[in-house]
Amino acid sequence: MRSKTWFRTYGTWLMVMALALTGCRQEEDTIEIVPARQWVEKTVAVVAPLGDAATKTRMERTADWFIENFRKAQRHDTLAIDLKIEWHDELSEDLTALSQTLAGRDDIVAVIGPFANGHVALFASACMKTQKPLIAPTATSEDIIRRYAVTTSGLGTNDKPFLWSLTETDVTLTSLLMSSYTTMCSYYKDQLIPKATLYAPDDDYGKTFNYWAPFYALEDDMEMLGNELYSSSEDLIGRIEANRARISSQDGSWSTATFCVVETARQMYDVARTNRKSVLSNPALSEYFKSTDPDDPANDDQWGLFRSAYQTYFVFPALSEETLAALGPRAGAMLQGYEGVSPYADPATGFELSYKTRFDELPTFAECKFYDALILSAFASCYQEHHNAPSLRPEKPSDASANAGLNDAIVAITSTANASMSGAAWDVTAMELYLSAMEQGRLYHFIGASGDICFDPEIGRAHV
Repeated sequence: MRSKTWFRTYGTWLMVMALALTGCRQEEDTIEIVPARQWVEKTVAVVAPLGDAATKTRMERTADWFIENFRKAQRHDTLAIDLKIEWHDELSEDLTALSQTLAGRDDIVAVIGPFANGHVALFASACMKTQKPLIAPTATSEDIIRRYAVTTSGLGTNDKPFLWSLTETDVTLTSLLMSSYTTMCSYYKDQLIPKATLYAPDDDYGKTFNYWAPFYALEDDMEMLGNELYSSSEDLIGRIEANRARISSQDGSWSTATFCVVETARQMYDVARTNRKSVLSNPALSEYFKSTDPDDPANDDQWGLFRSAYQTYFVFPALSEETLAALGPRAGAMLQGYEGVSPYADPATGFELSYKTRFDELPTFAECKFYDALILSAFASCYQEHHNAPSLRPEKPSDASANAGLNDAIVAITSTANASMSGAAWDVTAMELYLSAMEQGRLYHFIGASGDICFDPEIGRAHV
C-alpha cells in the first residue's frame, strides 16, 4: 500500500515536469504542443551624453526598465526580440568616425541619438548613405529635420525616410514662447504693450528660433526690439545688458520681455542675476529695495513686485532636478517667478507618475523620448521578424536595403489610420496587447511614454 502511494505521487510529479518542459496544454482530452520560444537578437546603438553622470544614470535605468517591460510583454510569444543596447558617449567619442562606423555596421539595426541637434546632423549625413534608421529622441531643429527627412543620395530611390525625430520642432516652441507673453499682455490691455527681444545660440538649434521669431511676433502683434544670436554665455549676458541700457535710454521703458533660448541651467541663473542688476541700477526702482546687491537675500521678497521690469521667458529642454540643484541654494529664490517652455511627456500617458514611483524622481524630457525611441526600434523589429515580406527581410543583409527594411517597418507601424488601442503602449499590459495584435497582422495607432508616435509615411516627418 505504501509502495503504491509512492508511485502514484511520483507519476504525478513526472507528468507536471513533462508539461512544464514541453509546454503542453491539455483541454478536453486534446493535447496541444506549444513550440519553444525563439529569441532573435537585435542590437541598437545608443549615442547619448553619458559623460554627464546624472544623464548616464537616467539613461541606463530607463533602458533597463524598458527591456524588462518588453521581455515581459513577449512572455507568450513563440518568436521574441531580444533587444540589446550598445552604448556610446557623444561627449567624448570621435563622432565623425563613430557615425560612419555605425552607419556601415550590419549588426546594428538602428541608431538612437545623438541628443544634441548638431550631433544629429553629423550622424544624419552618415546614415543617409546607407539608409541606417536614425531615431533622434530630442532633435528639434527644423532645419536639420527638414534637410534630412528623406534619403537624397546613396540609393537608387531617393525618397525613403530614415531619420525619425520624436519631438516637434522648435517652430512650435517659438510660437508658444511668443503667445505666452502676448496672452499676459492682453490682460493688461493698454497698460502693457508687447515688446520683446529674443536671444538664441548661434548654432543649428538656436537658428530655428531666430528665423521664426519675427513671423510669430507679427502674428501676435508684438514689436521685436531685437533678434540676436549669441556665441557664448558671456556674449549672452553682454547683449542683454547692452540692450536693456539702450531700450531704457531711448524711451525710458522697462516693461519689455526677454526671450532666452538657453543651453544650460547656469545661463538661466546668470540671466536672472543680470536682470536684478539692471533693475537695481535704475534709481527710480532701487529705492524700493533694502540693498543694491543683486545677490542679497534681503531683496527676495520685493522682486515679485517688479516682474514687468525684467519679464523673461526661458526655453531649456534639459531641465531636471539635478540641473537646478547644481546651481546652489540660491537658485530657487533667484529664478522665482520666471516662466518658460520645454518639451515634455504628456502626463496623460501615465509614464511620469510611474517613473516617479519607481525611481523617486521626476523624469526629464530626454528620458521620456528615449523610452519612446526604444519602443519604436523594438516594435519595428518585431514587425519585421513576424511579417516575412521581401521588402522587410532582404536576402543581402549587407546591402543598404537591409536598413531600408526596418525603415519600412517603422512606416508600417506608425502611419496606420486604425484606432488607438486602450492605454499607452509603454507599459507591459498595453505593450503585450499591441504586440499580440501586430503579430496577427492587425496594426493599431499607439501612444508612447511621451505621447503619440506617428509619422508621415512619405517623408518620415512627425505628425504634429
